[in-house]
Amino acid sequence: MCGITGIWTAKLGEAEVLARVTAMTGQVSHRGPDDTGIETVSRLENGPFVVFGHTRLAIIDLSPGGHQPMADVQSGNWITFNGEIYNYRELRAELAGRGHVFHSQSDTEVILRAYAEWGVGCWRRLRGIFAFGLWDAYYRELHLVRDHLGVKPLYYALTSQGLAFASEVRAILAGRWAERRVSGDGLRSFLKYGSVQEPCTMVGGISSLAAGHYLTCDESGATISRHYWSLQECLLRNWAKLPAAADVRAQLESSVRSQLVADVPVGVFLSAGIDSTAVAALAARAQPGGIHTFCIGTEDPATDESAEAARSAALLGCQHTNLILEGRVVRDKLTE
Repeated sequence: MCGITGIWTAKLGEAEVLARVTAMTGQVSHRGPDDTGIETVSRLENGPFVVFGHTRLAIIDLSPGGHQPMADVQSGNWITFNGEIYNYRELRAELAGRGHVFHSQSDTEVILRAYAEWGVGCWRRLRGIFAFGLWDAYYRELHLVRDHLGVKPLYYALTSQGLAFASEVRAILAGRWAERRVSGDGLRSFLKYGSVQEPCTMVGGISSLAAGHYLTCDESGATISRHYWSLQECLLRNWAKLPAAADVRAQLESSVRSQLVADVPVGVFLSAGIDSTAVAALAARAQPGGIHTFCIGTEDPATDESAEAARSAALLGCQHTNLILEGRVVRDKLTE
């Protein structure tokens, strides 16, 4: 979980933009304790200033080579990226075969090289969970991209001053890019569905980029949002090839194995439910003795599942941690 921030503007000076992005990046510092970076990625005369920020939680390539925002030295493109690309090794090998040279072991650099090779078509080739801002230096376009199912958050605000984006709403507010007012659409959505439906948020003037979409802001400031993937289209295209029940296990095993790729220990949130237990079991089989499991229990015996989760972890041979969330701790956190 990293934090990404950024501003595109033709109305504000560089010093002002840097100050705002610094404030925004500070609001997502909890998302990335390992490293912080802020870079001016475009500063040409008579053109927009574009500044990216990043707070890093290092998962793949723990070296300084994974520092962000990251530049592609060959194209001049920049990226600030939150997430993980599970098939980055396969993409890297394919791109290397096409003559691309890599300077790190990170999946972030693979996105930059994939974009240089395939343009916006590369979004569909990424298997993972991701949200990122990418600056195309040649076409002078900013792309905001969110993963297929919207696992990673990406918010933005478009005003007369320009475009701001971030991993969290609070960061956009810290950058003074929206007023602190409740969104009527967001409130109605919450009251009707019990959650705020995209593209709404609870703050007026701030939107959530829809899952499977990318938003492009060109040099003039014009923006357009397009979808590069949808579940409905995927089902229609693959209806005749949908896996039978016997294939589901193989698909789950493949998915779990791909998500175990990391340069740090991997953990599983484990309740007493069938789904998380199945994931933990497949992970433990793929990586014996190396899986950490975690469960958050409650003080109420009627709802607490931590004991069952601990028993499941013991049977699977996982390294388990139980945490009981006490009411006083919640109250203390709310009043901090």
